Amino acid sequence: MAGCGCDVRACRSELRLDNLRLDFHNPYVFVKSQWSWHPAVFVTYRVLVAVYLAGVTCFDGVYHGLSLDHRYKVLLYLPNLTFVLIAGYFVLMATVTVFYNLPGSSYTSLLRRTLPWYLKLAWLLYNTTAATSVLVTVVHWTLVRETNQQTIDFVIDVNKYILNVAFLFIELIFSGVPVRILHGIYPMVWVALYFVMLVVYWAMGGTGVNGETWVYVFIDYDNSWGLAVAYSLGAAFVAAPIAHCLWFVVYIIRSNIVCTPCSRGSARAPLAAESETTPL
Repeated sequence: MAGCGCDVRACRSELRLDNLRLDFHNPYVFVKSQWSWHPAVFVTYRVLVAVYLAGVTCFDGVYHGLSLDHRYKVLLYLPNLTFVLIAGYFVLMATVTVFYNLPGSSYTSLLRRTLPWYLKLAWLLYNTTAATSVLVTVVHWTLVRETNQQTIDFVIDVNKYILNVAFLFIELIFSGVPVRILHGIYPMVWVALYFVMLVVYWAMGGTGVNGETWVYVFIDYDNSWGLAVAYSLGAAFVAAPIAHCLWFVVYIIRSNIVCTPCSRGSARAPLAAESETTPL
C-alpha cells in the first residue's frame, strides 16, 4: 500500500531540518489509537494510566519528602524529575483525549496543519521523558540500586525504574504519537541542563539528601571532577541520543505493523473520514 509504514524515502525525510520542529501533518493521531479501538477504550486506558501515575508521584513525593529536612531535595534527582514529567504527560494527554471524545465534540477543530500548543507540549514531554527514562532505569539497576530495601521502597523503585519505561512503551504502541529522529535533541538538552544545574548547585555549596557533597556518588565534583564531567557528558550526548534512537526504531516497527505513514510528507487522512469517528 502506498504510503504505508516507513519506507526508505520516509526514513530519509526524517533528516530534514524542519523535522526539528514540534509539528506534524496530522494532529488527530495524538488523540486516537492506532488499532481501530472504540474511543471509549482508548480514553479509559489513558485516564487510568494518568490517575495511577499521578497517585504514585504524589505518594512518592510525600513518602520521601517527609523524611528529609529539606524537602526540595527530592527534586534534585533526575529519576524523580523524569517521573513527574511522565505523570504530567499522561495527565495532559488524558485530559485532551477525553475532551476530543466527549459527545458533541468537534474533531474538525483538531484537523489542521499546525499542532495546538498543548499537543506540542505533550509531544515535547514524551520526547524528553522516553529517552531519559531508559537512561535513569539502566543507571539505577546497574549503579545506584540499594540491596537492602524495605518493601515500600522496592515497590516505588519498580514504578520509577521499570513501569516508567513500560508505560511509555505501551503509549507508543497503543497511540499514534510519532517519534522524530531529530527530536533526540530534546532529551540531550534536558539531560545537559540537568547536569548544569547539578554543577551550579554544587558550586553554591549544595549537598545531597544526607549532607554529602555529591548528589550521585559517581558524580563527585570535589574528589573526582574529571570522572564526574565524563559521566555527565556521556549521559547527555551519548546515552540520551542512543536511547532516543531505540524509541525511533520501535516507532518504525509500529508504523509498519499498523500500516500508518510516518513521513512528514505523507498524505493526511481525509478530513471527512476522520471527523466521522464516533465519540464516546
